[in-house]
Amino acid sequence: MRACSTSWRSAASSRRRCRASSACRSRCPRGSCAPTTRRPPGEADGVEVGQAVAQGRVLVGVVQHVEAHAARVQLLTDAYTRLAVAVRTADGVRATAWMRGGADDDVPLRNLRAADDLRVHVGDPVLTSHDDGLVPAGLIVGYVTRASDDDGDGVLDVRVHPLFDLGRSTTVLVLVPGT
Repeated sequence: MRACSTSWRSAASSRRRCRASSACRSRCPRGSCAPTTRRPPGEADGVEVGQAVAQGRVLVGVVQHVEAHAARVQLLTDAYTRLAVAVRTADGVRATAWMRGGADDDVPLRNLRAADDLRVHVGDPVLTSHDDGLVPAGLIVGYVTRASDDDGDGVLDVRVHPLFDLGRSTTVLVLVPGT
């Protein structure tokens, strides 16, 4: 797997520019812009839609759109993000679910079934699960901040805090499989 390095400018400045445009206001009814950014590298570097974008071993998002020398990245916190993930419990049990972006800092997991031996706790790591061939398994997504089955239906209500921090680093990597 090859990684294309790229500089990352402030996502906040990208959102400010987007909010000012009328196209964003019509796309985002709540007045907030979907957290995406547009940075090199692009198609000429082997980047494809759906590839993982990471800060080291921490998943930031996936490539959403590619041009010759630019790519748009959809962040994990984007409300339209859907990603197959796995929760690794302290007991060593692995359970898969779908992570969906959200409106706040913690994002929900969907369809995490509460099997008899599944005990999800606050602090359990959430990793990519390799259900998609372009996002490798084992990248850190975040940590569980809440886990409960209040309604007793056997589907756990789990919230995850994504670990990426765009303020911490100015470089992200586009993970290009098979190279």
